[in-house]
Amino acid sequence: MGTRRECAAARKVVKVGYLGPSSPTLERVQVEAFKQRLHELGLVEGKDVIYLFRWAEGNDARFPMLASELVELKPDAIVTTGTPGTAVAAAAHFSQMAERLFGDAPYRQLADPLDRLLGYIDFRTAILAGPLPQFTCLLGTMVQEAYDTHPAIRRACDTYISAHAADVAKDIAAAKALYAPEAEWSAQSLALYTQAVLQGAFVLAKSKGGPEVARDCLAHLRRYLLQLFHRPPTKEE
Repeated sequence: MGTRRECAAARKVVKVGYLGPSSPTLERVQVEAFKQRLHELGLVEGKDVIYLFRWAEGNDARFPMLASELVELKPDAIVTTGTPGTAVAAAAHFSQMAERLFGDAPYRQLADPLDRLLGYIDFRTAILAGPLPQFTCLLGTMVQEAYDTHPAIRRACDTYISAHAADVAKDIAAAKALYAPEAEWSAQSLALYTQAVLQGAFVLAKSKGGPEVARDCLAHLRRYLLQLFHRPPTKEE
């Protein structure tokens, strides 16, 4: 066993993010109570735990930006109060996990942009496995439930869904330049269409109780994409 000093040196410092809907002054009581409880559990501020605060100052529209900032700092936990803050923090975390998942996907290494686009659809199809919550989209679920009652949640979901669509649009734009330069549709509109099909497929999967219908939807989407680009078909296509 190591010495007490060695154990203390090896002990991990916990990072706790705090997303506050108002200000330090207005939430002073809640913050101090939270810190006190962690102190009672043996976590001393500055030694065992550090706090990362972000404050919306009563402006819910700031939640997506602030939540993204906290997620980028890679805290061990994010604490917030109220429905909008909790949901926006969850949306930011989900978006970052999705960004890593798709950023490391094998199709990213393909040279042809149309192959990357089709590879994206194939990858989305391949991960349609396991329990429904594991492959459906948290952002789509939240915005369906809260678009009218919680504007901050709607804005957060729009921010992250649109960012993902913009990433898909890059490959669409490159493929369009190669294979359909005269087409009237835009890369952005087609990228959003892919997300509409995906979100609809997730809704159907929930209603049917399984991923089969979602796989069928993505197969139709893939065939449609092939029709939009005038590339000689390969053996796989």
